[in-house]
Amino acid sequence: MSSLSIPAATLGDAPNNVAANNVWTVGMMSEGLALSGPTRWCIPQFKATATTPTIRVERNLAVAWDKVRWASIPEYQTTNPFASVKVPWREVWRVAEGTDGMVIVWLPDGGRYEILNLRRAAVFFGPYVCDHMHYVPPLGCNPETHTVRGAGQLSRLDGLLTVDMLDAGLIPTALSFAARNVQFGPDATYVAPATRVEHRKVSQRADTGMDPLLFMNPGGTRFRLDVTDNDIARWLDSRGYPTAKRRTAGIVAIALRDYGICQTTTCALRPYIETEGMLNASTATAWREHGLTTMSDFRTLLDGLVTVDRLKVVNPA
Repeated sequence: MSSLSIPAATLGDAPNNVAANNVWTVGMMSEGLALSGPTRWCIPQFKATATTPTIRVERNLAVAWDKVRWASIPEYQTTNPFASVKVPWREVWRVAEGTDGMVIVWLPDGGRYEILNLRRAAVFFGPYVCDHMHYVPPLGCNPETHTVRGAGQLSRLDGLLTVDMLDAGLIPTALSFAARNVQFGPDATYVAPATRVEHRKVSQRADTGMDPLLFMNPGGTRFRLDVTDNDIARWLDSRGYPTAKRRTAGIVAIALRDYGICQTTTCALRPYIETEGMLNASTATAWREHGLTTMSDFRTLLDGLVTVDRLKVVNPA
């Protein structure tokens, strides 16, 4: 079980909350916290059956040298640059649009592949390639090989906002979010649950124009929203959402208060909570039932809720 499932109140607030102010530095939160788009920056999930066709997936040769990307895949533990893995896949399935192109493929036995930038090596034919693949067995992650997120040994499911949570009316976890102002470079630090610095070389994020450390937060920083039930109710009233959308917004707001958000990866612009999105047809139907349909619905759901005076940094865990 991930430490993200520990309530924020159990962990307590960090003694120095300057990091909360850092969230707004360099304009990172000028537009507020969003949800990943219905098709962009999300992590779609698809479930295979015994009859699902398979595709052959090779490593992207440009990053094949980076062993941590392939540590859990036996087929890739070879010097053969064209080694491949058979992954269940239907042509109608889609990876997320935008940077990273994530997808989770569930196997019939309950195991899963978490894959980054899955695409065809050629436009219309030949094998597929990916930039990172991790296999999770049915009983859960192997912490020694599970380095999938930028923050390190956290599953892509950890903190992922799903429609199952909305169905249940409860989000029992801190939600994973992508942030821009995360420390990078050789002197960068991280805090638990992160297990590494995502970008150790300044050149990896030189295009951001940001200082590697000034006003930047350690990777893995967790925040909670300091609001009461009355604060949430007043905010919901101000938004004027229809019933289903209001319920969804309320569920997420309570989760931000009780569990918070945890930085697990980096992004270039506005910070966002990772969701499973609408690329899966059945999931798309469920999101609509919960009042979210368009890009605007996802990106503006939390507008006006997350403000600098309401954010507190939580002790690492």
